[in-house]
Amino acid sequence: MIRVLLASGKAAAPPDLAPALEALGFEPVGVAASAGRAVALARKLRPEAVLLDAALPGPGGGPGACRTIQEQLGIPVVLASAHADTARLAAARAARPRGFLAGPFSPEQAAAALFMALEPAPGAAPPPPPGPEDDLRLLAHTLAGVWLLDPCGLTVAVNQRLADMLGQEPGPMTGRHLFEFLDQADLPEAERHLERCRQGFSSQYDLRLRSAAGSEVWVICSHSPLPGPGGACRGSLLIATDITFRKFAEASLLESENRFRQLVENLSEVFWIMELESGRGLYVSPSFRTVWGRTELEFLSRPGILRESVLPEDRERLDREHARFRERGEPCAIEYRIARPDGQVRWVRTRFFAVPDDAGRPRRAAGFSEDITGARHAAQERDRLARAIEQVDDVVLITDPGGTIQYANPAFEHVSGRPRQALLGQNLTVLESAADDAASLEGLRPALAGGGTWSGRYSYRRPDGSRREVRATLAPIYDHQGRVANYVSVQRDVTGEAQLEAQLHQARKMEALGTLAGGIAHDFNNILMAIMGFSELAMAEAPDDSRLRSRLRRVLQAGERARDLVRQILAFSRRGELERTPLELAPLVKETLVLLRATLPANVAIARDIDARAGTVLADPGQIHQIVMNLCANAAYALEREGGGTITVRLGRRTLEADTQAGPAGDWVALEVADDGPGMSAAVLERVFDPFFTTKGPGEGTGMGLAVVHGTAHGLGGTVRAESAPGQGARFTVLLPPAPADAAPGQAPAAPQQRGTERILYVDDEGAIADLAVQALGGLGYAVTACTAPREALALLEGAEPPFDLLVTDQAMPGCTGLELAATARRLRPGLPVILCTGFSRAASPEALRRHGVARMLLKPFTLPDLARAIRAVLEAREGTTDGG
Repeated sequence: MIRVLLASGKAAAPPDLAPALEALGFEPVGVAASAGRAVALARKLRPEAVLLDAALPGPGGGPGACRTIQEQLGIPVVLASAHADTARLAAARAARPRGFLAGPFSPEQAAAALFMALEPAPGAAPPPPPGPEDDLRLLAHTLAGVWLLDPCGLTVAVNQRLADMLGQEPGPMTGRHLFEFLDQADLPEAERHLERCRQGFSSQYDLRLRSAAGSEVWVICSHSPLPGPGGACRGSLLIATDITFRKFAEASLLESENRFRQLVENLSEVFWIMELESGRGLYVSPSFRTVWGRTELEFLSRPGILRESVLPEDRERLDREHARFRERGEPCAIEYRIARPDGQVRWVRTRFFAVPDDAGRPRRAAGFSEDITGARHAAQERDRLARAIEQVDDVVLITDPGGTIQYANPAFEHVSGRPRQALLGQNLTVLESAADDAASLEGLRPALAGGGTWSGRYSYRRPDGSRREVRATLAPIYDHQGRVANYVSVQRDVTGEAQLEAQLHQARKMEALGTLAGGIAHDFNNILMAIMGFSELAMAEAPDDSRLRSRLRRVLQAGERARDLVRQILAFSRRGELERTPLELAPLVKETLVLLRATLPANVAIARDIDARAGTVLADPGQIHQIVMNLCANAAYALEREGGGTITVRLGRRTLEADTQAGPAGDWVALEVADDGPGMSAAVLERVFDPFFTTKGPGEGTGMGLAVVHGTAHGLGGTVRAESAPGQGARFTVLLPPAPADAAPGQAPAAPQQRGTERILYVDDEGAIADLAVQALGGLGYAVTACTAPREALALLEGAEPPFDLLVTDQAMPGCTGLELAATARRLRPGLPVILCTGFSRAASPEALRRHGVARMLLKPFTLPDLARAIRAVLEAREGTTDGG
């Protein structure tokens, strides 16, 4: 290696010159900082060459030291200067250095200048012409690749290092042109620099060589001319440093940067980098325009623009987050609103982190800002929907495709009476609470398997034993790929509606049965009328103690029982035409219970809670008596089978604020009959008011008792409700409307005289009843004419002399009703009184009776004394009117 002394002050030499020269085949033996020190070290160390800074401090400076070292020690010196001005060049020329470097220079340029300085000085005895052996002696000392070229660019010699770079041997490379070892793309550049060397100029450039294997070898070249005799160029020296790794690293870095830039510039998120302290922007991706509505230049030129865009109400929160970030240096995220120049407000989520310097201190901040306005609005919509689902009264259930329940809203707890958390994770089939539910859910799975929607009814059995009925809909929810992701069920509590439907169904059923029962009762009344009437006539003629009279009395008793049954049927059908008067219920109920006590077994007790101020109702006493008797008889039968018990009868006022299961809203007189017997099943309770439905054995009852209670209560404008469960007894509550305040109990009229001599026209389409009237009324002294057709009756009225005193007619007759006959008869014979006989008739209202001139109405079947009293009362009322006139 060539031993060299370095003497540098503040020249343009690079700070790492010594190690760089060492890599190029030089051995720096010392470093001097002044002119005097440089001369001293040169004397002591005897280097082969010296590199002096022209600006060295001390006597004579660099030029003085140069002259001393060259003239006294004979060591070649290269002067270096950072300023190539005229004065410095003159001083350097006066010192006659063997080489000169001006301005900033590279280690390679310094090495080339030192090599040339080692050549014999001009004016010295000319040495023999240097040959390749001399050049190779110099090349062997450097670690860089060295290439000696002749003026044409042919290889004179190379060192081993250069040959190794190219995968060659030095010998075979000799005589080959430089261009043979270059990448074809760099030939023009190499030609230009080779020409500059011929002209005496040095240059430095990057060059691509091709190895023997064809791979690229990047080198940085320091190319300098080699002067020959008389200053002519005898060739050039090319020192090559392998920078292939650096080039590949730079290319990889550039490729990485390009990929990063492409990624960042195509992100929908905004990527930014800024100085941490000053807030000055260093980089922002193009999406900044889309989100902030501003240009990249605004970001780079306006520090703090991100903060300025934040709405004032969010700015303080953002400042606190930034303060924590500066303090801790940990990544953080925050959501806030920004105002764009066009007035739009957008929600932004920013995640930022620190970029540390070489010492590990946070110097810059980088982050991603995402426009979440759409997501935020969608979240608000979802939140509103979730709150709505939480608030609605309908049950909402969500399951996975397998039917496992994943969500239930609070309404589930209200309807089912169970905590919704206990339901999560269970299968939907756990909701089946009864056999009828399982039947109604039978079509659920086939409907959903076909991708359809199922709807039906279902009931929840609550922990307290009650049931709530719901109308449910179950539908699939599909994902983006068209697959079932979930099922949703919406269920509405229709318990109240179901009860109203049941009541309506019951009312329609009772109405239909009542219509049927009323029709049967009408025909039966006519039959009973004949049986009871002729039995009374026969009894009147039979001896008092005869067996015939006893037998006829039995027939009459059977007829009366049949009449009572017909009246129950008519009361059930609400077709009975009973006279309603204001009744004080408390005394009547007490009286009925006293009578009832005598008929009950000793093991059945009666407990009473009768409010004397319960009030009055508009009813017939027989109706109230029948209600109490039938309810108590029903309770006594249930208790008797269980070995006894207690019947509790309560009477009082009750006010219902709203329509409930207990009854309609309003003020009521409430009669309640309860027992502590075995109770009834749901199936029995559902049919308890049906006519002829009974749980009694054959011959123990007709099944009309509770049906009559139902018909009577509704006929009086009230309602009746039954409550029972197995093992919990039964309770029947009858609600009746109170009578108006101005209504007062009426008094029965005095019994009229039964006999008479007046002329009576009796009309009934049943011949037996017409014959009965002739015989019975004839026996009382009346002159009776009977007929079975309304048209025949009208003919008799027109020609009768003397005229008839009274018309008694049936209501239901073919071709003409009794009311129509009465109206026509009154036109023919004004003032003629009329008695109307009927089993039932909605047309025979008090208004209709007055309008058609009917003085009295008798309900079939009636007894002959009832008929006689009615006739006598009507005739005497007419005579009183006539006398008064």
